[in-house]
Amino acid sequence: MPSILFKTVEPLHFGSYGEFSPTARGPAALGRVSSTPLPSTILGVLTLLIRGKYIQKGGTLGDNYVELKKSIGIEDLYIRGPYFTVGEEVYITIDNIVINLGRLDHSCNVFRYIANCIANISPKFEYLENKYPIDYSKCGMKIIRFLGIGLNRDVKVPDEDRGLLYLEEYVDYDASMKCVDLSICVDITCGSADRDSEILERFKKTIEERRIVRLGGESRIALLEITESSRFLDLCSKYIEEDDYYLAINITPIILDIHTNNYYISIEDLSKLLFKDRNILIACIGKFGKEVLSVTSLGFNEVCKCRRPLKYSIPPGTLMILNGRKISTQYLQELCYKGIDSGAYCDGVECNKIGYNTVIILPLKRLPNDIRNALYKIINL
Repeated sequence: MPSILFKTVEPLHFGSYGEFSPTARGPAALGRVSSTPLPSTILGVLTLLIRGKYIQKGGTLGDNYVELKKSIGIEDLYIRGPYFTVGEEVYITIDNIVINLGRLDHSCNVFRYIANCIANISPKFEYLENKYPIDYSKCGMKIIRFLGIGLNRDVKVPDEDRGLLYLEEYVDYDASMKCVDLSICVDITCGSADRDSEILERFKKTIEERRIVRLGGESRIALLEITESSRFLDLCSKYIEEDDYYLAINITPIILDIHTNNYYISIEDLSKLLFKDRNILIACIGKFGKEVLSVTSLGFNEVCKCRRPLKYSIPPGTLMILNGRKISTQYLQELCYKGIDSGAYCDGVECNKIGYNTVIILPLKRLPNDIRNALYKIINL
């Protein structure tokens, strides 16, 4: 199955929730960034590459997805990611912290992240934070800021109505990873490894390789490539094996179609919503011990020049403990390829089809003994 790679050549700007909001206007507004592009951003780039222009019908994510399927000629299309690669290694970022998913001797490996999440939910697990420390000076994304002044586009003078000074953030990936071979990636799949060989040639015929493309905001660019190897899905398949319990970690927001005023949903109801069974999800630990529920922006509509809707979500980096006695390895493989089907729609398309709800799954027996024992204690509470 193919992977679409966006090789970074300069710092990039991916606007995060609340950037340049009306309440921020004043002497120095701040445009904050996310270290990872939204799946909706990647979908928009792919659609624009195929069509050469934006869809004027309305520019919804549903319009973009239908156009992508039609152009490629694949009806059952799934996008997984985005994630990062440096050479053969797979990375994700959570709260601007770099996490290596595959190399377990890395100073910011996934085991250290799991240990720190558990340590933050109760004092009795604090020993894990001391045993598996994360060196934030080495694992943090480098954010740079640019000071500018708002101009009136017509006459190129300061725009007093909409604001004057502003600060704008960019993510410097090369400085963060200390390399010059970093790519932002997504895997393209039909939802099954057996049917994915046909996608590669169709993508190559439709999208010219090694093109310079606009990626994110502020006219930033990257170099597009198409490869045969899907490193994230290959890593997912490598980890899956039979066990009594599994740990699912989402690398993109899991979008939820719920109505709540207190950011709370019971584990049983959440399990029913995500897995169609009230007994599969045993426990849920928020990223770095934070709240499990959050609000996610679906990005910016370039056609209508407006923000897409806000949705309740489970933020990336959340740990979900699954009951392995209720599910098969085939079911887990399907979760990796298709994402979690939460039943939510993102601007006219099922969220899991365009990159949201992407997860990686680890059997508990693959974890170090002390981390695994801490999770068993949580399971038995």
